[in-house]
Amino acid sequence: MAVNIDELKQLSMIDVAESLGMELKRQSGHTYYWTEHDSLKILANTNRFHWFSRDVGGDVIQLVQSVKDVSFKEAVRFLQEGTFSQVENEMIEPVKQEPFSYVLQPYEHPDFELGRNYLKEERGLTDDTINTFLAGGNLAEATRKKGDYFEPIIVFKYRGLDGKIQGASLQGIVENKVQYPKRGRLKQIMNHSDGLAGFSFDVGTPKRLVFFEAPIDLMSYYELKKDTLQDVRLVSMDGLKKGVISRYTADLLTDGKFSQANSYTSILKALDSLNKTTKLITDDLITIAVDNDKEALKFIEKLKEDNIPFQIDLAPKSDGVKKMDWNEYLQKEKAGEKKMPGEKTSEVIQKKQEKLQEERNLERTRDSDGDGLTDELEKSIGTNPYNSDTDGDGLTDSQEVAMGTNPLKPNPLSKELTTDQLTQLPTLSELIQAKDTKGLSKIMKEGIKDYFNSDQYKNYLEAISKLPSYSANNVMLLLSQNSEVSMVASFKKWQSDFERSVKKGQKALWIFAPYEFKLRDNNGQYKVNENGEIEKGIGFKLVPVFDVSQTQGKEIPQAVYELTDEGKIFDYETLYRALKSVSDDNKVAMHFQEIDSGARGFYNRETNEIAIKRGMTKAQTIKTIIHEMAHSELHNNKIVAEAGEKLTRSTKELQAESVAFVVSNHYGIDTSEYSFAYLANWAKDKESLTDLEAQLSIVQKEASQLIKKVDLKLEKIKTLNLTKDKTKESVFHEKLNRFKEKQSIQEKNKEPKKAKGISI
Repeated sequence: MAVNIDELKQLSMIDVAESLGMELKRQSGHTYYWTEHDSLKILANTNRFHWFSRDVGGDVIQLVQSVKDVSFKEAVRFLQEGTFSQVENEMIEPVKQEPFSYVLQPYEHPDFELGRNYLKEERGLTDDTINTFLAGGNLAEATRKKGDYFEPIIVFKYRGLDGKIQGASLQGIVENKVQYPKRGRLKQIMNHSDGLAGFSFDVGTPKRLVFFEAPIDLMSYYELKKDTLQDVRLVSMDGLKKGVISRYTADLLTDGKFSQANSYTSILKALDSLNKTTKLITDDLITIAVDNDKEALKFIEKLKEDNIPFQIDLAPKSDGVKKMDWNEYLQKEKAGEKKMPGEKTSEVIQKKQEKLQEERNLERTRDSDGDGLTDELEKSIGTNPYNSDTDGDGLTDSQEVAMGTNPLKPNPLSKELTTDQLTQLPTLSELIQAKDTKGLSKIMKEGIKDYFNSDQYKNYLEAISKLPSYSANNVMLLLSQNSEVSMVASFKKWQSDFERSVKKGQKALWIFAPYEFKLRDNNGQYKVNENGEIEKGIGFKLVPVFDVSQTQGKEIPQAVYELTDEGKIFDYETLYRALKSVSDDNKVAMHFQEIDSGARGFYNRETNEIAIKRGMTKAQTIKTIIHEMAHSELHNNKIVAEAGEKLTRSTKELQAESVAFVVSNHYGIDTSEYSFAYLANWAKDKESLTDLEAQLSIVQKEASQLIKKVDLKLEKIKTLNLTKDKTKESVFHEKLNRFKEKQSIQEKNKEPKKAKGISI
């Protein structure tokens, strides 16, 4: 009579465990553990078990197989009759094993960057070893999805001699105590993997076998002994499995044909059969290099009881140490290499662990794309740590996580958010705290609309005059955090360049800083240009700076552009010379003339000349010169031809007068009284000033460039004046010395001559 497998699986696992002689204790609720191996847990409510130390689990049949190391048929016989005696093949319906499918192929990463970093930093492996295994084709990095949780993983593939993937074990890269409270990282075998296969690696032409409990132990063993390994196949059992030893031993002796031609049961029995009927199984054929712990030693004793000849190669451990695997031993050896004379190995290991912990803490806080989610978190959920909006739907990854939407899938509602939803989005301070660059950009873009309705524009231009090297976005962002901002630098720059320190308790101001990243196509591959070089893009992240008012220390040196005379009057002549020199360099002639139209000056595009009205105040003259110079650079014939109708008169006047105000203010000339009255007229043309964000950027860029050019001229003029002063001083002193010498000679000539002879 055929056996009904499904009915057997319904047997109580608690009862089956007790019939196997397993002493169970309740851990909590429906969970029990085996007192002899406390990592074996039984879940009574689901009637399933999991043996964590061996990473196996399943139903009652698999429990019997795992605990007693017997075949499927023997386990079924036990559940039927309470005995492990052999049964006839026809008594059991064949089990339909679902074929293994490697579903992670589309999600493999083109590089092995994260996996390499984990194996090097966490496991102590070298690039040479990692590259060797990558070349074997059975090591990969991929993204794994479980529900809404995404994480990067290392894949150790089980590949048959025919090249087909028969299974795989997975190792998590990112630590996550929530998902994996016991281990901290994922460690599991993929569903439907061949239970008698494992991750393997050949050195030369294999003539012997070495078996390990885990792939990383296998790689660590290779790292330690690669200089002496010859003609050997290294095999990971992913636990302690005699069946894996049986399969790979039979395959080695038959050039891989045995497992392809025989049944599961035959493969399980192959090792014992070969040992009993042939002399092929010798002690130099098999080496057991499992963990040096209680469980592995029991496994070794059982192999000895079965009279299987083999060698033992366990990782050395000190007295009192309960467990030592090959990866732990590798890290211990590497720590020992770096220890100082007289320093204990345990102390070295502790110091190394402390250093690694510091590096991990820094790594956990890194946020490369500035979206408020750490790189580590982004890698774990599958978003791009170098792109603040992975799915490109207009909402940053951090906003989507906060809203509960999927950051990997474009959100169709992103463009249809209601007013209530918008008010629930983070505030400016929250966005800065979250380092949400895209969210900040959106808020500032909306804020630009208010610039002509208040004093904001004036404040903005004044800020540009103080911070000419910063972009329009950064100036607006700084103003939103500190309306009195005047001079900013990083914490280190204040110390190194200005010998000043940030006052205790000061909060940083945040600005955008560019960073470079590699571009990928829709398939996740790096984009390559015609020269075979990887194309790169520019992104922005938030970095901290501090205003001068937040610092203390050495007095700030006077800048070359501070042209006031003890704060009373600016140096008109010097500034005029610098501006005219810049205009001459641009091949734009400048002259003064009478202008009857009421204009203070104009730029003639046809003749490429600037005319300035005579008789104005010094401040008005300088401001007008700068205004017309801005026209000459922004609105010459070439620029106007390229811009076409887009460059209206309103736009041109807004740009030129704004630049004039910024540059004048930079050099200590207050022109706000007439600049903003002038701007008010042009600002009424709202249709011509629709793209305010672009206008602000143009104003900032032109003002910044003009200030740099003028500063260079001022520096030269200042140096020249000093040289002239020194020259004049030298000439004066030379004449004075000659005069003194002449006077001395004359004085000597006037002295009366003494008579010759003896004085009495």
